[in-house]
Amino acid sequence: NKYSDSGQVTDYRDWGIGLSRRFRALKIWFVMRTYGIDGMKSHIRSHIQLGELFHSLVLSRKDLFHVVTEPAFALVVLSVVPRSQQTNNLSSAASAAANTITKEVVDTIKSRGEIFLLGVILNGIYAIRVRCSIPKAEEQYIRHTFEVLVRTTEEVLDQHMEVEQRQGSEKQDPLDKPRKAIKVPKRKQSWPSPMYDSKEFHKHSRQSMQKSS
Repeated sequence: NKYSDSGQVTDYRDWGIGLSRRFRALKIWFVMRTYGIDGMKSHIRSHIQLGELFHSLVLSRKDLFHVVTEPAFALVVLSVVPRSQQTNNLSSAASAAANTITKEVVDTIKSRGEIFLLGVILNGIYAIRVRCSIPKAEEQYIRHTFEVLVRTTEEVLDQHMEVEQRQGSEKQDPLDKPRKAIKVPKRKQSWPSPMYDSKEFHKHSRQSMQKSS
């Protein structure tokens, strides 16, 4: 911490046996004695291959996932691609939607307990961390993890699509609704108004009386 770095205090935790150089070297020595140099090399190579396998699986579904950072050792960091971003929509709203959907995918997988994933925020991007370097990791478990991730992601995307469609139908423009045809009544023959033209009115009245007689 800053107080230890300043040299004004004595940090006694650094004086413990567990943090001494010889004790830390002893832990490495036990691992090397247990697995051997060749065993450690094989262990590291197998984990790197599993990480590359998962990375290739993610790249096979570019419609669902985006690799945030290049794989390092056995760690793959990815995020979910929302449907709006699949149409090359790179707006800030689409980025916020990607973060929301990715977090929802992680929370859904955690709640079901089938596999365990970790979420992380990198430069404002919510991403998923998949680490393939656990001691008992095998190819079948890596493929199963990817299947669960794909299934859950498609489920969450479908749910968001249904909500967007429902909101779009509720916000329909009233002008877009079909209009009813307006019936225009036929215009009846009008007589001249006596208020404005009394001579013409009496003329028409006289002609109608002669026809009736």
